Amino acid sequence: MSKSAVFLSLVIIIGIFFVVWRMGGDSDASTDIEISAPPQPGVDAEIAPPGPAAAASAGEAERLLQQGTAAWQRGERDAAVEAFEELIKRFPSQPAGARGAVKLAAAYQKDGNLYEARNTLGVALEGIPEGAERDDVVRQLDLLNGELVFSRKETPASITYTVKSGDALVRIGKTHGITAEFIRRINYLTSDMIH
Repeated sequence: MSKSAVFLSLVIIIGIFFVVWRMGGDSDASTDIEISAPPQPGVDAEIAPPGPAAAASAGEAERLLQQGTAAWQRGERDAAVEAFEELIKRFPSQPAGARGAVKLAAAYQKDGNLYEARNTLGVALEGIPEGAERDDVVRQLDLLNGELVFSRKETPASITYTVKSGDALVRIGKTHGITAEFIRRINYLTSDMIH
């Protein structure tokens, strides 16, 4: 017998031993195993109801969303922001967490903190399914990104570079992984001439 045949035989024997051991060591025992293909798109699939823990966390997420919304409506900005921050920290991928992130982003935007508004809307995308609501968040993100990138306001993501004698936009761009055209656009330059 060759070495590969011996190895294959050992693998099969170990596999059989493992199956018998998992079944409780009784060779006459039988276990029903149900194997099914994953649900296909457009085909109804039976979904198990969520367990008590999932229902409790969804209830807590909704409670935090309502608490933040009520505080916002009463004009209690700090209490609202605190509730929304707690909500998205604990439940970022749940629908209530996503709705809270959208409301928190609106609060940041109203305060003029476009950077945090943009980042918070990014978190909201985790819990919003495909559809009109998600499309609206994507549109808001596009607008905020455009405003942040093409404004002269500095953000934590901004890089300030002091031009040195002999510098060229192409070289500066390569150093920072961007194109000369992009540098021109974000700095409102009309040519590659820099001083």
